Amino acid sequence: MPTDPTAGAPAVLAFRPRKPVVIGILGGIAAGKSAVARMFAAHGLVLLDADEEAKQVADEPDVQREVAAAFGPHMLTARGLDRGALAALVFGDARARKQLEAIMHPRIRARLLARLAQAKANGDSVLIDAPLLLESGLIESCDLVVFVDTAPAVRKA
Repeated sequence: MPTDPTAGAPAVLAFRPRKPVVIGILGGIAAGKSAVARMFAAHGLVLLDADEEAKQVADEPDVQREVAAAFGPHMLTARGLDRGALAALVFGDARARKQLEAIMHPRIRARLLARLAQAKANGDSVLIDAPLLLESGLIESCDLVVFVDTAPAVRKA
């Protein structure tokens, strides 16, 4: 019989400062950024997840056409982009990676900035979980930055 893991847990306090804040999250691969992001979101912050936005962008027909034109029609399947084939290509070829980034990153950034503006207009504080927070310039939108670090053995596990 399933149980409620929150039963008996203390109530989570909402984070509602008078002026909304934007917090960026940084850290290495497998450091626990997503887990920490979920903890912040549990306190009422709007979570802007660049990986989720990237999935939405990859599902856009114009993006799929542009990717197929750049890398070949075999990058498209009946269900959309062949993410495995695309990853295999771009992680082994810096030029191809830059080309894919040129297609995807401006759209991802635009989606994140639009969601950020909407959240701030609603008076909500925001957490930005973006692997390229520094490189994309999104850090300029942040009032604070949280760095997540984890021991190498934990990251490897």
